[in-house]
Amino acid sequence: MIKYTLERLEQDIDSLLMQEPFYGHIFQGTGRVITPALDTAAVAWNGQMYVMYVNPEFFGRLKLREKLAILKHEVLHIVFRHLTRGKTRDPHVFNIAADLAINQLCAGLPDGALDIADFQHLGMVRNGTAEEYYAILLKNQPARVKKRAPKKGKGGGEGDGKDGAGKGGKDKQGEGDSTWEDFWKAQSGKIGSHQKWGEQMGVQGEEVVADWKAGDLVLRARDMTEARQFGSWGRMPAAIQLELQKIDEERRPRVDWKQMLRTFVSGSSHTKLRTTMSRPSRRFGTHPGTRIKRNKRLLVAVDTSGSTCGLREMFFEELRHIWKQGVEIWVVECDAEVGAHYAFKGETPKTLTGGGGTAFQPVFDWMLSVQARNAPHRGQFDGCVYFTDGFGPTPTRPPLCRIMWVLPPWKYNWGGSDAASQSVQERWRGLTPGTVVEMSE
Repeated sequence: MIKYTLERLEQDIDSLLMQEPFYGHIFQGTGRVITPALDTAAVAWNGQMYVMYVNPEFFGRLKLREKLAILKHEVLHIVFRHLTRGKTRDPHVFNIAADLAINQLCAGLPDGALDIADFQHLGMVRNGTAEEYYAILLKNQPARVKKRAPKKGKGGGEGDGKDGAGKGGKDKQGEGDSTWEDFWKAQSGKIGSHQKWGEQMGVQGEEVVADWKAGDLVLRARDMTEARQFGSWGRMPAAIQLELQKIDEERRPRVDWKQMLRTFVSGSSHTKLRTTMSRPSRRFGTHPGTRIKRNKRLLVAVDTSGSTCGLREMFFEELRHIWKQGVEIWVVECDAEVGAHYAFKGETPKTLTGGGGTAFQPVFDWMLSVQARNAPHRGQFDGCVYFTDGFGPTPTRPPLCRIMWVLPPWKYNWGGSDAASQSVQERWRGLTPGTVVEMSE
């Protein structure tokens, strides 16, 4: 057996970087330690960074494919932030659930790794989360886990395949394990150990720091992977893409969309001089005098393509509060073309026209149309608020007035499954310059 050194570990990480850049890039922000203190391999948080621990004897006897699979396995614990998500759960049960979730993404693991196929009769399905598997395990006992056929050792006994008489069937999963703790202790020496997961997590605030650092590593790896191989991120497993969406959502700044809308409206106004007999002219000292009247006239465009129906009542309720402050509001309904247009009188419309695709330009063209010029507002507005999902062709001629885009929360599946996977920043790209705010629930 070749002696396994830190230099050889770096070579294996470089191989992973060449084959699967995303996982290799995460390792660039972690430490590495070669130690016989662990039986196999582990990843842990040391208070400053994530560290990969490797037993030299264990890694030295593995094939390259198996080593890369284990490295990927440990990286996925960081990606899914398993080190911090299991704090309030039974650690042994969560360890099993976490390995079941990520082993499905690691082809080439050594024999003995937990396999979802051995647990599917308990109600588990592929591509589930650690939390989903955890809930199922709590309802079952280790004895119910599918028994694997034991391997034959060279000495004729049943065991792990090594020379000698074997272990008399000790490797049969679930057999002889009365608790999940016993089950995990028998399993943890196969490919990886979680014994270092809780070493630093007892320090106050350390869990938050570790969780944030894991997110940093994953986001950085995603950006570097996309820069290196454009379009490759779209081919990543759906579970990893979903986890990245969660991290993006957690880190997106929280703003009060209602307050932003009110601030936008308050800054959109025009002035008009009118005569009054209640005060003399300050210039001539005679009547009538003049008074400056500040008016606010707002155009509200409502996307009726069927993608915003769930939050229209909330949006119109906020418009009602603004209208009660004396703001003149005109509503334009539009999907791929302009439908109804009318003055808002404080009531939510019972029905809306349209229901087709989404296009932004028709509203801006309507503002300049003869029909708008002949209306009481004459097509002149101090600001435009566009309530939409954000998925539509970029307008070619934006309005002359200020504009604010109000978008539903990102998790709503507006525009199909591809649209649901996009962050709010990606949805902004097709919009004209202006203020963009995402509604909170």
